[in-house]
Amino acid sequence: MVLKNTHTGGSAAFSLVELLVVIGIMGILSATFFGIFSSARRAGRDSRRIADLLRVEQALRLYYAKCGMYPGSFDLGSEECVGGEVPDLGANPATWDDLADALKKADIGIQSIPNDPLPSATYEYFVQLREQGKTPRAQCYILKAVLEEDNKILQKDLDNVDIETKLLPAGSAMAEKYLFPVTPDCDDTSLGGKFNYCMGNLECFHGN
Repeated sequence: MVLKNTHTGGSAAFSLVELLVVIGIMGILSATFFGIFSSARRAGRDSRRIADLLRVEQALRLYYAKCGMYPGSFDLGSEECVGGEVPDLGANPATWDDLADALKKADIGIQSIPNDPLPSATYEYFVQLREQGKTPRAQCYILKAVLEEDNKILQKDLDNVDIETKLLPAGSAMAEKYLFPVTPDCDDTSLGGKFNYCMGNLECFHGN
């Protein structure tokens, strides 16, 4: 079948088969460009997540400089400096908003902290509640974000083995080793193709 050119009376430039081929090529190109665009958007959100956690880390350092410990909902500390050990291991900042409230109440110039760029996702904060025979407590923290793309930074972040090696030394009873009320999952990959990115304070995880 050949399409006629109604203006000249001759044959059109494209046959039906050729038009279908062109449409198919355009579809492939559109899908390719859409995939590249989507990947770029995911990578952009991941870059923001990494930068956000670094900002929160700075806020935590300001809190520590004032309070000598990291924030949480505990039974020790002043009205501004909240931290320490509690009998109930569930008394950790339950949500990212709880951490934001603790930093704001400390009167260190922090009014808010960034949230995950996707409304369906959230950052996480974990703090050491206790270590048997050692004070002060609440000295180690972990910040966590879930990345959407594989990233070189995942080669240097904290993984589950890092937490076990640094904070759960071999030969200790679990009651002595169990420093977090909720054990963070910091392995790079998780179900659904996500990548767990975790960072912690220098003195706890990157010292000798």
